[in-house]
Amino acid sequence: ETATSSTTTNISEPSIQATKTTTDTDRIVDPGQEVSFTVGARNVTGTRVSVAHQVGIVDTLPAGLTPLDGPGGSAVADGGTVASGGVWNATARTITWPTVTSINAGSNVTRTYSVRVDDPAVSQAQLQNTVKATTSSLGAAHEAGGERSDPTTAPAYAGTAQVTLDIIGMDLA
Repeated sequence: ETATSSTTTNISEPSIQATKTTTDTDRIVDPGQEVSFTVGARNVTGTRVSVAHQVGIVDTLPAGLTPLDGPGGSAVADGGTVASGGVWNATARTITWPTVTSINAGSNVTRTYSVRVDDPAVSQAQLQNTVKATTSSLGAAHEAGGERSDPTTAPAYAGTAQVTLDIIGMDLA
């Protein structure tokens, strides 16, 4: 007689989404105007969604937006920090926030910062601002160069969101 048995294994993975909003509801801006953005990472709720570990948030600013050290503040120098703790890299035009240790399923983290629209600005320009959130299914102690070496290869492990601002016209008065 042959004995048979089976086992069911349920795989759970994080399901990260990037989020981005702006205080400028009509998304039409003027040269010199200050605008705030809130970027974040959300680990969606689901039957087989696990904790998201080592969550990274990186926002890429287009030319034409200058990050500020706080609302109403001064321009951030290369290597400086925005009000929510992100570090500005002027060459790459990115703001990178410290890694979030973990986000449970159904939870999120957000970071808010301010920018100023460059003055002078190009009339009729569009300023597309994109944030990317990445994650791992393993905590840092278990990672050792594994899946986070390129988290974009697994669709559930990275997400992007964007906001586009329009510069409609310029006052020549």
